[in-house]
Amino acid sequence: MTDAIIDDNAAATPATVDIVIGTDDAQLLMGALGELPFKRVFELIGALNRQANAVSPGAALVCALDAPAFALIVEALGHLPYHRVHGLIDDIKAQLHAARYAFGSEAADRSGRMPGARVQ
Repeated sequence: MTDAIIDDNAAATPATVDIVIGTDDAQLLMGALGELPFKRVFELIGALNRQANAVSPGAALVCALDAPAFALIVEALGHLPYHRVHGLIDDIKAQLHAARYAFGSEAADRSGRMPGARVQ
């Protein structure tokens, strides 16, 4: 019976969350990722580049992040001085809280993605 509860909870948890990042913050994020070993971040950088190429120049980037990608982003930002990253971290935190609230209020869409709040 416990396994069924765990499986139901896993199925209810979205696989990704959408985070909106402005142009300047996207550049900061890519710079931070560039400081980590290439073999750890090349897939994430490629995915972010593909997502960035899909939007108009200067438009905010909507990043679809899974847990490992999000962990790499947090790690990379953690290596930069706080005064450079606190605005981005605050925005991401607000978006995650809004997404958690939205997910708790409504079901995730069929793709298994948690909607993010668009904080600019």
